[in-house]
Amino acid sequence: TPVWLGLPPSAERLLLTNNGKSALRNLLKMYRVDADDAADDADAAAAAATAAAAADDSRPTWMDDLERTARDYLARLPAAVTLPAAAATSPADTDPLRRLFAREHAQATALLGTLRTDLAHLLEVCSGERKQTNHLRALISAITKGVVPATWSSYYEMPRSVGCTRWLSDFAARVHAFESHDARVVRLGQLFQPSAYVT
Repeated sequence: TPVWLGLPPSAERLLLTNNGKSALRNLLKMYRVDADDAADDADAAAAAATAAAAADDSRPTWMDDLERTARDYLARLPAAVTLPAAAATSPADTDPLRRLFAREHAQATALLGTLRTDLAHLLEVCSGERKQTNHLRALISAITKGVVPATWSSYYEMPRSVGCTRWLSDFAARVHAFESHDARVVRLGQLFQPSAYVT
C-alpha cells in the first residue's frame, strides 16, 4: 500500500486518475491527427474538383465563419504604418527617443506584415487556392477558438484572457497612436516595449 512508502492513502487513486487523463489526452490527440488527415484528403479532393466546387459551394460552416472573421480582421487593420516626422532617424542619430520610436515602427511594420500575410493565406485556404500547412492549421485552430495565435502574440505582451478580436483592435489602436505621435505626450501603455522608454 502507498502508506508503507510514506504516501497518503489516496496516492494510488491519484496515480490512476492521472494515467486515465493522460490516456484520454493521447486519444484526443490521435483523433485530431485522424481528423487532420481526413481534412488533407478532403483538401486534395477539393483541389481536384474546383470547378464543381465553384458551382456547388458545400464548404463546412466553420470555413464560412473563418472567412468572414478573416475579412473582418483585415478590415480592422491599417494599410501601413507611417513613421511620424518627429520619430524619423538617420544612421548617425544619437537621440535615444528617436531610436526607440524607430524600433517601435519596425516592430509595428513587421507585425502588420505578418498579420496581413497570415489573414490573406487563410482567405486563400477558405477559397481552396492554398493547401493547409501546420502553421495555417494552428492559425485556424486559434482563430476559431477566439484565441490570439502564438505567432502573433509573440510580438508584445498582453494578458492571456484577451481574445483575438480585442487583441487586433488593440494593435490597430497602438498603430494609430504611434502615427499620431506627439513628442510631448507618450502613453506607455500604447508602446510595444514601454520598458525601453523608461530605461
